[in-house]
Amino acid sequence: MDNFLRRLACPFSHSETSYIPIMTWIIERSLRSFSIPLTSEIGKSEYDTNFFPMKKIKHWVVYFCTIFIWLAINVLFAFWFYKNIYNSNGTKTLPVWQKVIAFYFLTAYVMIFCMQICLHFRKGEFLQVLKTCVWIEKKCIDRGASNYREIGILANLDATKMALIVVPILMTGLGAGYVWYSMVAVFVTVVSRVLLYPAVMVELWIKVLERKLYHSDFEFTKSHGLTDFRVAQVFQNLTNSVMRKPLVNLVVLKVIISQTISLYVIIASLENISFGVASFFFLIGLDFFLIIHVTLHSQSKPYVVSVKFFENMKTLRLKSAWFKKFLKSCPPLKVGMGEGKFFDELTSFIIWQFCVDRLINMLLLEK
Repeated sequence: MDNFLRRLACPFSHSETSYIPIMTWIIERSLRSFSIPLTSEIGKSEYDTNFFPMKKIKHWVVYFCTIFIWLAINVLFAFWFYKNIYNSNGTKTLPVWQKVIAFYFLTAYVMIFCMQICLHFRKGEFLQVLKTCVWIEKKCIDRGASNYREIGILANLDATKMALIVVPILMTGLGAGYVWYSMVAVFVTVVSRVLLYPAVMVELWIKVLERKLYHSDFEFTKSHGLTDFRVAQVFQNLTNSVMRKPLVNLVVLKVIISQTISLYVIIASLENISFGVASFFFLIGLDFFLIIHVTLHSQSKPYVVSVKFFENMKTLRLKSAWFKKFLKSCPPLKVGMGEGKFFDELTSFIIWQFCVDRLINMLLLEK
């Protein structure tokens, strides 16, 4: 029964024994868009894939051409939106749903372009995050970790795989298809390899460490084994450095706008749009529902698991003064949101509630 549910929820990755194959698949396809200044080299298997900065001149040429195309699209579409919708002066009376869809595409172009610029200037830190995630998972597997994959996370990753394939197809035309492929690649990379994977690996590392300490027979081993917590602490700081403002704010804002507008279009405008556009917003609505309830919820994992870890370590009651001092020197791990705020267990629910409230307001305005 469990295998059937796993196959139903995540048809593409239900049989995998770790997150590495699907994460490698996603980043490999994303890097092929040349919208991220990194490249990869596949080894004998997904477990041996290496990532490094772009070196070939032709790759840099394609990369900067992609940035130029994005910039041109942003400027042209913003000018069209300003002239035909924002400052139309009553010359054109478009239905509300058409204005909402136009606003969605404007924000999508602008915000994902800004995410790309953030990744460009943080490519060194991002590269270290890519490598460290794989290293942590391999290390945990060597230490006996198994059956740690969650159906919700696999389902979210399967949805991102579908987005990489389906969205460019829905956006007809070769030029539009490539632009949307590169856009989806940037956003999928941010969601899966900057937000989701690091948070899950921090949780896995701490759980494996806790099990190791509980099964250790010697006080010396327990005391010095605790220093492995510093690995999670340093890695979380590295991830927060990549996610720092404005990247994390852009992601949350993009999630709110996309979830709200996709639900609005499906509910209020389904009769007025083509099958392709309807399919596009159905996919957007599903993807961002999973992003809110899986990816953003996973950002609370480092905080929750580290707090529980400290509580459990205190129950060991070791006599070592160093052990007690070390525990006091370790604050709970937090995924920051800027201005001292961080993700906790209720953050994803609050974001979802905010989306539903905005949807209700929009539907009331429609009437």
